[in-house]
Amino acid sequence: MQLGDFMFGGLFPVHQSFKIVNMTSNPIENVCETFTVSRLIQSLAMTEAVEAINKSPMLNGLTLGYKIMDTCSDVTTALQHTDIFMDKNCGSTNSFFQAVIGEYHSEVSIAVARYLTMGYMPQISYGSTAGVLSDKKRFPTFRRTVPEDDHQAKAITKILKYHNWTWIGIIATDGDYGRYAADQLEAQANKQNIFVSYRVVLPDFLNDESLDSKLNETIQKIANTSKVQVIVSFAKSHHMSRLFDKLTPNASGRFWIAGDSWSTSLNVLDNRPLNEVGKILGIIPFSGNISRFRSYIDNLDLNPDSQSNNTILQYFIKGELNKSRTIKEIRETLQKAVSPSAVFSVQLAVMFAANAIKDICSRKTCRGGFDIQRSELNDALAKTMLTIDNEKYSFSKSGDLDTGYDINIWEAALENNAEFVNNVKLKTVARYMIKNESMLFLNDTQRNPLEDFTVNAHECIVCPKNSYSVENSTTCTPRMVVFLSWREAYCIILVVFACLGILLTLIVMLVYLVRWDTPVVLAAGGPISILILLSLLGTFTSVILFGGKPTDIQCKTGQVLFGLSFTLCVSCILVRYFKVLLVFQNDSALKRVMKKLFLPYWIIGICVLIQGLICGFWLGMEPPTASESSRIRSELILQCDEGKRLFFGLMLAVISLLALVCFGFAFLGRKLPQCYNEERCISISMLIYIISWVVFAPIYANIVNMTHYKSAVQMVVMLFSAYGILICHFMPKCYIILLKSEKNTREAFTMGIREFARRFNRSSRVDRHRAGLDRPESAFTIDSGIENIINGVYSNPYPPSTISSFHMSIDNLPHEVSVSGDSLYEFSVYSGSSADMNEENQQQQTLSGSQKLLQRIKNNRTELKRTLSVPHF
Repeated sequence: MQLGDFMFGGLFPVHQSFKIVNMTSNPIENVCETFTVSRLIQSLAMTEAVEAINKSPMLNGLTLGYKIMDTCSDVTTALQHTDIFMDKNCGSTNSFFQAVIGEYHSEVSIAVARYLTMGYMPQISYGSTAGVLSDKKRFPTFRRTVPEDDHQAKAITKILKYHNWTWIGIIATDGDYGRYAADQLEAQANKQNIFVSYRVVLPDFLNDESLDSKLNETIQKIANTSKVQVIVSFAKSHHMSRLFDKLTPNASGRFWIAGDSWSTSLNVLDNRPLNEVGKILGIIPFSGNISRFRSYIDNLDLNPDSQSNNTILQYFIKGELNKSRTIKEIRETLQKAVSPSAVFSVQLAVMFAANAIKDICSRKTCRGGFDIQRSELNDALAKTMLTIDNEKYSFSKSGDLDTGYDINIWEAALENNAEFVNNVKLKTVARYMIKNESMLFLNDTQRNPLEDFTVNAHECIVCPKNSYSVENSTTCTPRMVVFLSWREAYCIILVVFACLGILLTLIVMLVYLVRWDTPVVLAAGGPISILILLSLLGTFTSVILFGGKPTDIQCKTGQVLFGLSFTLCVSCILVRYFKVLLVFQNDSALKRVMKKLFLPYWIIGICVLIQGLICGFWLGMEPPTASESSRIRSELILQCDEGKRLFFGLMLAVISLLALVCFGFAFLGRKLPQCYNEERCISISMLIYIISWVVFAPIYANIVNMTHYKSAVQMVVMLFSAYGILICHFMPKCYIILLKSEKNTREAFTMGIREFARRFNRSSRVDRHRAGLDRPESAFTIDSGIENIINGVYSNPYPPSTISSFHMSIDNLPHEVSVSGDSLYEFSVYSGSSADMNEENQQQQTLSGSQKLLQRIKNNRTELKRTLSVPHF
């Protein structure tokens, strides 16, 4: 420990495990085991960095202090030490300690970060790479000077892809680092069609009783999968040392890719020749120039009595001296344990904290740590940028240092050299840049440093299409093909409803044809109603095409058939109701405009043509096809893909537009005679269509490529749309035709028209009275002659498809009454002034009426005029 104006706490896992020796004591007494020189070096890196800053003028005479604690790689021990850093003035916004440097292991850092967050104390880790620590909502005060594991997984996948290695094994320890790194690698590898043959998770603690048996199991698995030559390991260095010590001849000679947890730990070989283990490639975070630190080691006083402030170093020196080692040998041991990347990460952490303090003190007077608020230091750390050897370093928004990785190959030294550990040296062959996710080889000769390695793609089993490899296997298993099968209950129900719809449509069509000349059928549109029924047959048929194993033809036919048939259906409904509005239109000027616009088959043809063009472009550019997708490795989902979704949307938009127009027509015709008023039928059926497809869109978009029930969702909506029209438009009429024949007569329809005429007349008188007109109003007193025409005593003698208007002019009436007899829609009544009617009649062909009819007119003799209009169809 060294005191200073600003104090940093240091957490280092110098020991790799611990053992409880007394459970009755409070707190429980334990002993740390497995001393690690490389972690001692990291603690010395913090000491050296603090001393270097104190010797510089950076803080204007203020000094840094530190207290370094050994966590023994244990969460509980680490929290006990962290409590020391938080204890003084706990709960206040400042404290004796300003920041914590550490810890190395992710699982320990996560626990420490949660504790430090309560006091909002900054924490800078030099080795914790688990991705969860990037979550600033959970760990707002945590930062690190190394990249997170997502990037390490991407870098390893780049290496595997470059060498065309398609099968790998994964070994990891049971901790936050090991599991997360393995998960990320497997996810990245699957995207590149690289498969994991096996995945082994070792116990996290070295004193775990099951560790040896798990290591033996791992060796056996490696030996049994001889074709899997590449193994990626995210285990800790001591785990790898024990694993290599147990390697059998059958499990040797593999290619190992070392995660950053042991990529520089050359002592894992433990004097075992490198060629017996195989080849080792290491992923190491970027490092900088550490020559100053090596000089520090060379000049370090290794007299244990002079290191009373550094008990960890003192403990190490005494232990080495007890082994009869010389000071020179001890210094060589320290130098060999130096990892440039590990040392540089610790130095960066200290320098970030020091520069943040410098920034704060440049804006206010600082006499010590109590003058700095924790929130101030956190904000300053987020903005701090370092420039070292022309390289700039700063924390990302997630608190990470997104620099990159050095790719190092382990090489056996040609000659014995005291500087090399186990006669092995590291050679950097490439660099992985995080910002652009690219691999940069240092020179062309190092582009393929593994060309002499025996692994090649031909030795690996490349699974054929639609196959996959299960865990612990080097064989390929066919994927289970999943689609909306005819045998599935869901598909059976939908097909039954579609067939029932076809059957009901044919029955309705038969009823209409048998009762073709009845008023209900004629009022329903006659030929137009048959067109609607034929289009519904097409819609129900298209539903069936979406079931079963999809094919390209089936997908194209199903979508196009639905689009064209339902467009024909809705356009026929539009035309039919347009004609009803035209016949009962009382405004002569508007009626003339509507007559000009009323070209029924032209309207239907144009609507279907527009839809046909959309479908044509759809089929020509990017048509619907049978596609394969896989959300689960063991399943292959077959379903219809829409192709160009723009055209799919346009197809539905055209139908929706026609449905909205029909809905508008229904609103305009809400006061028509009951026998012609289909406002409710049209409104309900169009609303069913619109609501169904509005609900369909988000559901369909969210389940795309996720399940084979995507087609079933569209089938349901299509059935809703078709049944809405069939039930609302045709079932009431069939009910009248079959069960209420007394309403299917001319008299019933005449009563409806007469009631409409009376309502209109009353409304007309009220309107004229409000307008103050002085001319008397015709009371629509219909004499016996007019009644005979309405009642059908004298039926329309003119050809079918012709609208015939009989105009009667009574001498003593100020208004004329027009009774129109339509061969298809029975009669309509019009009342207007003589001037209005005469003006209209000037544009029409006038013929003399029947003398026999004139004789039946009471009171004054009237003149009957007949006007022929153009054919309606």
